[in-house]
Amino acid sequence: MRAHPQTRGKPQPFVLGASGATAEIAAQAGLGFTFAHFINPSGDGPLAAKAYRVAFKRNDFATEPTVIVAVFVAVGDTEAQAREFADAFHLWLTYAESASPFERVPSLATTRDHNWSPDELAVRKRNKGRLISGTATQVVTQLRELGNAYGTDEVMINLMMPGESARLCAIDAISQAMVL
Repeated sequence: MRAHPQTRGKPQPFVLGASGATAEIAAQAGLGFTFAHFINPSGDGPLAAKAYRVAFKRNDFATEPTVIVAVFVAVGDTEAQAREFADAFHLWLTYAESASPFERVPSLATTRDHNWSPDELAVRKRNKGRLISGTATQVVTQLRELGNAYGTDEVMINLMMPGESARLCAIDAISQAMVL
């Protein structure tokens, strides 16, 4: 029996966490640490990343600590389109843990037709830091700032926009903006 694909070295396992406790577990096990900023954008992440680096124990998988930060992202061609994508994300997230969640991020038409209740607006406000949105240039700037706050240049994005074509365009736009 052989594992595929074959690699030159051992893969580095990562622990996904949203707290200092998870960072401690990753550090003690000598694993990489991915902070779920998309779950906990409160500001604890950079502290958890720092604590992880201090407590890191070398092992066969890793000789030094590695931090990734993960975040939800929405990218528009214009600021107005980015706001619409952000609205769709927030509508989805508002219902994600309810008895009637959306199957996927709702369409822009569904989002435009939605009348936000005061309770929904409160949930949206509470969840604001979980999403980075804007034009590609704005998003790349925010991603770099987020990475700097965590002391890493590895940022994992989860594009939360309706439609595969919009997500594919966002990937291209982000990669082009990163070159600039």
